[in-house]
Amino acid sequence: MTRYNAVFLTVLLGHSANIVDSFLSPASPPSTEMYMYKPDCSSCSGGLKRSRQENSFERKGVKLQAYGSDDNDDDEDMSGVLNDRDWRAFRAKLVMSETDNERDPERLAFEALDPDIWAYDTGKVIEKGAIILGGAEQDFGFGLRQQYFHKAVMLVLDHEPNKFTRGIILNRPSSKVLLDEDEKGNISQWRVWFGGDVQGFESMTPEIVCIHSLQKEEVIAKSATVMKDIQWTTFDNAKSLVADGYAKPSDFWAFCGYAGWGPNQLADELDRKSWYMVATDSNTLLQEMQRQAFVQDVRTAGLDTWTNLMEMIGKEEIASKTFDSFDDLMLKEWARENLLSDVEKSSYDSKIRSTFAPSTQELNHKDPIDRVIEQAQATARGDYLGPGTLVRASSAERSPFLLSKQEFHKSIILIISDDENLTAGVILNRPATKGVDLHIADKKEGTKRIVTIPLRYGGEYTVRGQNPLLWLHCNKNLRDSGVGTPMCVSRGGIWSCRPEEVSNCIAQGLAKPEDFMAVSGISVWTKGEKGLARGIEGEVRVGNFEIVPQRKSQKVYDTLLSQEVLSETNIASNLKISNEAWEIGVEEKNSQEQESQYGNFVLDQDGDEYQEDDSRVFKSKVKLSELSDDALKSWIAAFLLGQPSLE
Repeated sequence: MTRYNAVFLTVLLGHSANIVDSFLSPASPPSTEMYMYKPDCSSCSGGLKRSRQENSFERKGVKLQAYGSDDNDDDEDMSGVLNDRDWRAFRAKLVMSETDNERDPERLAFEALDPDIWAYDTGKVIEKGAIILGGAEQDFGFGLRQQYFHKAVMLVLDHEPNKFTRGIILNRPSSKVLLDEDEKGNISQWRVWFGGDVQGFESMTPEIVCIHSLQKEEVIAKSATVMKDIQWTTFDNAKSLVADGYAKPSDFWAFCGYAGWGPNQLADELDRKSWYMVATDSNTLLQEMQRQAFVQDVRTAGLDTWTNLMEMIGKEEIASKTFDSFDDLMLKEWARENLLSDVEKSSYDSKIRSTFAPSTQELNHKDPIDRVIEQAQATARGDYLGPGTLVRASSAERSPFLLSKQEFHKSIILIISDDENLTAGVILNRPATKGVDLHIADKKEGTKRIVTIPLRYGGEYTVRGQNPLLWLHCNKNLRDSGVGTPMCVSRGGIWSCRPEEVSNCIAQGLAKPEDFMAVSGISVWTKGEKGLARGIEGEVRVGNFEIVPQRKSQKVYDTLLSQEVLSETNIASNLKISNEAWEIGVEEKNSQEQESQYGNFVLDQDGDEYQEDDSRVFKSKVKLSELSDDALKSWIAAFLLGQPSLE
């Protein structure tokens, strides 16, 4: 991992912040992103809602009386008092002793070296201090959405069966650092991990939970016990303990965000085998968190922590079957995008994108006549971008649509409208599983036949009060005959038409059914202030899309006409045709730039071949371009075919 001393500071918590330069001390994590946090002195609350039963952070122990027996000296002496700190370990020994005869003798010998390290599957028992492991026996779609839940290791902080369950993800360390300035001007550094998507990194009101294992009375008084040797407290409490000299920032693991379940929601998900409930000792968790903090690269996304715990509960076979799966690779890419600091990401990127895309808000105030003149001039130059224009998704090695909006990867989009508020377009190369039946009457022979053309998915939105289907053609004879309405100011390219025009043209023999496209749904890009929304022009400027040269529109359209109604058997052939059309639409200079940009290889420390330009998934031989293609195929399978997996 590249190391940097100078670190750029940005804002995480929505409080007042200063942008400063700072130099990391040798004990600090390398290459971290810093966030300046200045507390609001008018309020001292930690922002956490607690139940009436827990108005204070008091340490409560549940005492259980157990008696030993002199009849069996080999039994462990159980006389005395067991409190809640020891009861979980006692229960673990009982459970694990029942399953010892089913487990690997060599593993049992290894575990016997440290009797304080244990873990077992608790079935469906949910309790505070339990561990939730992400399930891997079914496809839950975490490769396409919410990748952070894939193979997550979560610690239950609070559990009220009929109210709410809250947990934090333990195996998503980040290299982001929060700088906190107290009232005296002293600055402390807090490394912040991703704890969940509720009030997380992207929230306007993030919540930070601090985990620790400190045993000082002053610390315990401001903390809530989760399990033996593990407690949690609010960020405000942790800061006050540091200010009073009872702790250091490095004594805490700070987690931003959490995961939450409503009444009985977690129990229902356990029934569907979405998760595994696990009980484990505090040493195991503390050692894993220490290892993640100081040994692991955050791009590994904590996958081996999940694997270690799966092995401890006897599910190593399940873990091994899913090693380096599609979801694993997508999680690594999510970690790279969300857990690395901006400094680190820029050092790995071969092509740096602007954080904020340019706005098209300035177009709102232009005179309509001036806009028409500019469009005509742009048409003459070949870079017109408006209704009737085809755009293709970026040809960058790292697809901008890898982690979300996968339907746009290698997409071809026809712009149908563009005004001061938004741009609307339709995707042309995503045939769905439904077709449109065209009834063709042969007047000469007096017969009828039905021809089915694919219904194409155009986007996730619909327009109220309008025909749900958009009919298109790109036929010169039909254009010359005035069939339909031109979408472009040049009156060339693709035209829209009405359903009755389609029927009449086919009946009169002016066109074949295969000359037409039927599209359902539209895609929308809004316009607004810089960095917030930008329309299709902003998308092109930032590199998410590229303009298809007008001279290539006809060939792109004609190529797509050979796609068929989607099925499980033709998904590969439909994608092949889609990619052919996408490649036809590239501007020659872009193709040459891409060829010259990639191709230099280096060997990593293990002798495996990786590219210098970061074109492969971290610690993998899978190229990002291949993963992006797989993500698109998975999206089609899930959302168009209705199958979570094609395997």
